[in-house]
Amino acid sequence: MNSGDAQLPVHMRADLEVIPRVRSGKRERWIANPISGKVVRISEADFQIMSRTAEFSQWRGNELGGVREAIFAQAGQHGLLANIRPGRPVQPRWYHNPLYVKLPGVPADRLASFLAARSGLFFSRLAVCCWSVVFAITAIAIGIHADRLRQSIDGLLTFQSQHWLLAISILAATKVIHELAHAAVCRRMGARCKELGALLLFGTPCLYCDVSDSWRISSPVNRAAVMLAGIYVEWILASVAAWVWLLAEDPLWSLIGFHVLLVCGVSTFVFNINPLMRYDGYYVLSDMLQVNNLRQRAAEAWESTVVRKLVGMSYTAPSITRSWMRNCILSCYYAASYVYSFVVAGAISGWVLMVSIRAGIEPLGRTLIAVVVVASVISMTRPLLEITAGKGGWRTVSKLRRWTIATAVVATLIGMLFIPVDRRIAADGWVDYANSMTVYAPEFATVKNVYLEFGDSVEEGEAIAELNEPSINVDIVRSQAIAAQLSARWESLSQRSVTNGDLREQLASHKKSLDGAKLEKRQSLSRKQSLTLQGTQSGTILRPSMVQSNQKVDQEESGLWLKDRLGQTIRPGEVWCRIGNENDKSVLLHCDASARRFIEVGDQVRLLLGQSTGSVIQCTIDSISMVQHTEHESMLSSSDEFIVSCRLPKDVAEIVRADTQAKGVFRGESFCLWDVLVGQVLGYVS
Repeated sequence: MNSGDAQLPVHMRADLEVIPRVRSGKRERWIANPISGKVVRISEADFQIMSRTAEFSQWRGNELGGVREAIFAQAGQHGLLANIRPGRPVQPRWYHNPLYVKLPGVPADRLASFLAARSGLFFSRLAVCCWSVVFAITAIAIGIHADRLRQSIDGLLTFQSQHWLLAISILAATKVIHELAHAAVCRRMGARCKELGALLLFGTPCLYCDVSDSWRISSPVNRAAVMLAGIYVEWILASVAAWVWLLAEDPLWSLIGFHVLLVCGVSTFVFNINPLMRYDGYYVLSDMLQVNNLRQRAAEAWESTVVRKLVGMSYTAPSITRSWMRNCILSCYYAASYVYSFVVAGAISGWVLMVSIRAGIEPLGRTLIAVVVVASVISMTRPLLEITAGKGGWRTVSKLRRWTIATAVVATLIGMLFIPVDRRIAADGWVDYANSMTVYAPEFATVKNVYLEFGDSVEEGEAIAELNEPSINVDIVRSQAIAAQLSARWESLSQRSVTNGDLREQLASHKKSLDGAKLEKRQSLSRKQSLTLQGTQSGTILRPSMVQSNQKVDQEESGLWLKDRLGQTIRPGEVWCRIGNENDKSVLLHCDASARRFIEVGDQVRLLLGQSTGSVIQCTIDSISMVQHTEHESMLSSSDEFIVSCRLPKDVAEIVRADTQAKGVFRGESFCLWDVLVGQVLGYVS
């Protein structure tokens, strides 16, 4: 309260818009400030106190205690009282949240009305039901093809590095559609869309939509629909993109579909629908819990429940009347949202760095990480400065205690930066037969006979199956006839050349033709012999590896046996079977080349075999392949990889099926968080 206003009467402003509401059986008043655009929700009892203008005038300038003083102070703070100058609101700076920088906007109610009249295909009740079915079917399809996700993510890095302008354009376009959906649904529900403006979302220009007028909507379900409209439309885009990813034959279109799926599908869970960040899900949760300004209430609960308990009763915490359990829940929410913001910033920075490295603009990526690190340090420094300066609730805490607490916090942070931890390197792979040899089909042929089946024993050189190719028999007969004719003619010329020297040149030329015909005959006979598939070593006939052959159908589960292939045509290079010991198995792990210096033969590795069993075993590395450049099929990506082989114990090998998915974790050298930060920002650590 300013001294210049001391003689003026105090009363509620006449331009306020007041709407009565009932939530959870309690009467409330929602008061809209037309100047600030803010909406204040107060109880009916507090509103009746505020309405007593005479009493307010009497309270002016007096020292009052209790609830009425708090109501009077809050009403003045929110600008609800005439002749009371509200406190200057604290405007958030861009470095408070560098992931979300908001710029001024323009009126957009006419555009919202235009969209609302033409969006029934997406927002009518029937359309919502139909699209919900599409969401469910798409989710099932993605789950079935979950094995493609890892390779697609690697390909997405290459796509974003090579087509970065297209990737940014897709992100910007989807967020524009997201905000327009908010505007359309807000207008369909009867509220106005105040403005549309630009913002920088993770450095990308996007739209934002001010739908704060949705407070006029009486139904909480309809208010939630306004808040979730953008997420709903992005899921529509994600569903369409998922089918493009799954069905497109062109690798580029497949990666574009996967990029849209990731932006519209996954990011909505990480950001928009997640109540830990102040986006759509936050406002829905706040409305559901009937907590006005959830983040501020959570911060107050944190100060009262946690900070005051740690610092002592001398800390001036906000006065709150909620139950102890409710305050604990709000405190946990505050802590989780604070930590989550750093986790998201770190994850996005790491992804941008990987893309920038592949795009050849690594300094730009490291500069972005440096900005995020500096902003994070500033955000953590501000509370420490408040502690040491004795601001806010710390003003009543002794200087010794304040400096002791600040020193302890700094020491803890430094310890977190420099305490060494073990490096963990994860790799994916599968279970395979050890020392097995593969039998391949030599060429296009039809299966004529099958002599041995899966599980049968075979000796080296023993016939397993016989193939038939009629054209080879024709070639053999033709080459034999030609060779016989040329041989008879050569013998005739040989006899005649004894008396006729002029025939010797013809004899030499005819000899070359005869040798070529005999070579063709031998090649045809060799091709016919190769149609008999033989054992390459002694052992048991085993099924082909579904992982290596990229086949999606498990032959054992589908009941396919070798005898079932009689009469079928097989292609050149197609795997017929493998030969080895069915109780001798190894795990083959694909590792990125960057981890090669941390892995050696004889090191220990922890293995998780299968997703359902959850069994973890420890094995020793038997062999490590050379680093090879791998071109991933059906996508525009490649990587340098090597394969680590770990022999399974005999008791485990007997019960684990071949082709079982496996995950391995290696222990590398120790590192500290400071090394990672310096390495990512400055590039000193590889």
